[in-house]
Amino acid sequence: MEAERIPDILQAAGHPTRLDVLRLLSKEPQGLASGEIARRLNVVQNTISPHLAKLLAAGLVTATRSGTTIRYRLERTTTSCAGAFLTSL
Repeated sequence: MEAERIPDILQAAGHPTRLDVLRLLSKEPQGLASGEIARRLNVVQNTISPHLAKLLAAGLVTATRSGTTIRYRLERTTTSCAGAFLTSL
């Protein structure tokens, strides 16, 4: 991973709601739809979309469309690389 990406990754993960999304997705290898993420976190659905977009842009989650549903999954390669970078400090 390029060190230049670390600030964006940390900024994306640093918001409490986005951190909750990452924790939730870490327990769901098949991923979850945004509505289910919002329901489980007790967050209004229309507020979860910007958080998911920020996590997508940082490479912390991936999105897969199946019909009209988009499933979000934790991108473990990015989280592992970011964790390794932080550990090396």
